[in-house]
Amino acid sequence: MNLLQSGFMRTLACVAAATGIWLIAAAANNSLDRLPVHQAAQVDQASSPMVVKAIFPVWVESAVGNSEREGQGDIDLAFGKRNEQKEELARPNYAEILRPSVRVAGISSNGAFVNGQFYSVGSRILALATVGEGGDSVVPRLIAARSDRVVIDVAGDALVFLPGANGWH
Repeated sequence: MNLLQSGFMRTLACVAAATGIWLIAAAANNSLDRLPVHQAAQVDQASSPMVVKAIFPVWVESAVGNSEREGQGDIDLAFGKRNEQKEELARPNYAEILRPSVRVAGISSNGAFVNGQFYSVGSRILALATVGEGGDSVVPRLIAARSDRVVIDVAGDALVFLPGANGWH
């Protein structure tokens, strides 16, 4: 057995390393203790006033002084062209907006399974509620559930699902 591979030599090397680290730390601590540090003898409670320069407003005049201002008067004249170009935005079709998030799983004699929950005909589908124009709430309502179609009313727009090979579309 090699002398360097023995457990005793490994233990002796660890003890020597720990002793070296201890000696280096003690020397650094002694050096820090010798630094000249003065403790405050008394605490000054009064704080000195802070000098603040007075800030005065500065008035800036334009380089070219016109006594008459152009366009002074009616504000509507300044924005008149912009108002004429204003387009009338069409009301969004909420039914087509909600179509990708609606899944019809099946029907019964008095309702349908929409997104995993049963809703009877005429009931509101609160899980599909969305915010409409002006911040008001738009809540869809199940209108019809028949074997050939499921109809959901969304703010006056009809969302119709027909049965197909891969479910209701």
